[in-house]
Amino acid sequence: MAGTNEPRDYAITSQSRWLSSKLLKKPWSSPMGFTGVSITPKSKKCDLTIATLTKNEPEKPFNNVKILHSGKLEISRASVAGQPIECDIEYGDGSATINISREVTEITVEMTKENYLSIFGIVLANTKSEGVYYHTIGNNGATYSTYNAVEGMGADVARLDPDLVIISLGANEAFGKLSINNITDNIDLLVNDIRLHNKDATILLVTPMECQRSRIIRTKKGRRRSRNYSVNANILPIRNAILEYGRKHNISVYDWYDIAGGQGASGKWVKDKLMGSDRIHNTREGYRLQGQLLYEAINDAIINNAKL
Repeated sequence: MAGTNEPRDYAITSQSRWLSSKLLKKPWSSPMGFTGVSITPKSKKCDLTIATLTKNEPEKPFNNVKILHSGKLEISRASVAGQPIECDIEYGDGSATINISREVTEITVEMTKENYLSIFGIVLANTKSEGVYYHTIGNNGATYSTYNAVEGMGADVARLDPDLVIISLGANEAFGKLSINNITDNIDLLVNDIRLHNKDATILLVTPMECQRSRIIRTKKGRRRSRNYSVNANILPIRNAILEYGRKHNISVYDWYDIAGGQGASGKWVKDKLMGSDRIHNTREGYRLQGQLLYEAINDAIINNAKL
């Protein structure tokens, strides 16, 4: 709905009309939330249909929906397949939580906005299940500085009551003018903001892996051209700056640069079809491997009582 990449395991749709804002596209048409996206209804009454997708996977039922927002909203009706469903609604500071009487895989929520309303996140939960809840926030082109531009970033993260906050940024900084001092300052600003409002949460920094950048080579007459790739030399100093910041401030760092293979890794990943043709983003298989390795590292740390 906000015109960004969406997950494969759930979908949010609406019969209403909305304005959308994205983190890197300014000016924002509505207040920006910590997720980097926001939607604002064009009319006083609006609706959202939230569904988990089950293609080739077990069903993922939920019985709790939390809508994160700025402004005021009032939920007038919740229904499944057009039929009202019994639920309790709790209103908090910047959130509305729907406690559903039974597990569902789809729900339609009808709302009325008071004054202005901007929605920037929805959290699905199943209170009958045990396990780990994880939330992901990602925006194309985002950097430490762009998240620092969001007012109340650390306070909004606190709405999720996190035990662990993983910050995996740095690659996008490598495609602009490099200033290690500015990058370090922005790391410090984001980390301190999150720490201030999430005192019981552990922070884990992640370094970017090696990637490449391209340039177009044209013939003298400009009729033919080819694309040439080379390792992005800015990645390594950014990786080193993140490691140094972690050492200096006693913050754990998952050195993805080293784990992925260090220098020369990007060429190997491209050859093994783990990195895409742009030589910046991984393929789906590459991201799955990256996620699996990070999971194993965190799991090993927990089992061995290591300090994150």
